[in-house]
Amino acid sequence: AEEKSVSYIVFKVLNVTVNLAANLYFIFYRKQGVEGIFWANLVSAVFTLMMTLPLIQRRAAFSFSSPLLKKLFLFGLPALPSGLAIALMDSADRIFLERLASLQSVGLYNSGSKLGMSMALLVAAFRFAWPPVFLSVAKQADAESVYRRALTYLIAVCFFFFLLISVFLDPISRLSIGPYHLIGPEYWPANRIVPVILLAYIFYAAYLNFYVGVYLKDRTVYIIWATLAGVAVNLFANRALIPNLDIDGAAWARLLSYAAMAGSLFVFSQRCYPIHYEWKRLLHLSLVTAVLFTLARTPVVKARVWLGALLLLGFPLLLAVTGFFYPDERGPFKRFLHKGDL
Repeated sequence: AEEKSVSYIVFKVLNVTVNLAANLYFIFYRKQGVEGIFWANLVSAVFTLMMTLPLIQRRAAFSFSSPLLKKLFLFGLPALPSGLAIALMDSADRIFLERLASLQSVGLYNSGSKLGMSMALLVAAFRFAWPPVFLSVAKQADAESVYRRALTYLIAVCFFFFLLISVFLDPISRLSIGPYHLIGPEYWPANRIVPVILLAYIFYAAYLNFYVGVYLKDRTVYIIWATLAGVAVNLFANRALIPNLDIDGAAWARLLSYAAMAGSLFVFSQRCYPIHYEWKRLLHLSLVTAVLFTLARTPVVKARVWLGALLLLGFPLLLAVTGFFYPDERGPFKRFLHKGDL
């Protein structure tokens, strides 16, 4: 392959831009949920293909290989049923709510999901960027270390975003221009399910991270089994929880289904390519996030936006003072703090 770093960066930036724009369109305008993420990925992929095709034609000769075609087909085939299953899960909760609760509940749930889907945009960016990264470092001596830390950093970013939305949840939902509200006052009660939806997509992010083993060992069929586990949990949990918990039950059903997907794919992936993840650091992140989230939901903090902002800034600082960062990570963190000195 030719080294064309500038061209690669340009195409990558354009791809990400189109992908994010398409995600905004399909998720918020078309209200297609997780299904919209797949449509956005298709749009960005077609766009990138059209942009790079002339370059490829000038530098590559056409050839056909049946064994290679078969290998590529088997490699990518599990993505189709997996995508359909995720689309099913994204619509099943609303169907159950309509039949077991009411149309009003569906409206409330859609409103809560709208803010919760903001995490889906972040996860979609990771989903787009992660496969090229883990495939490109697969033959490096420190590949396992890269994969191990990637999950830690991914969860850290997701938790920060989780706190960002949770801390400013009420002010965001009450944004208005004149008489027009971002979210109508009648839908504000749905704010209580937003943190659960956000957590659900963090589990989905972990699920995407666990692709490593099954892709490196060409066992992508495991993705189908992991997704089917999520579908089974989703259908059962919706049926069991919605009659008593209404929209809260639907939100928890989504979280449980994505957790089942992540857990299942983790087990399958570890069989193929064992990775010693940083469980102590992940627990550390979870505890710090839980403490700050609990403080953020107190009446005192909810009534004062500036206190919420301080809590959010306290996330990396609290991680630092509690010994989360490794020595090789403290240098960049200290340089970042010094840049902010006046």
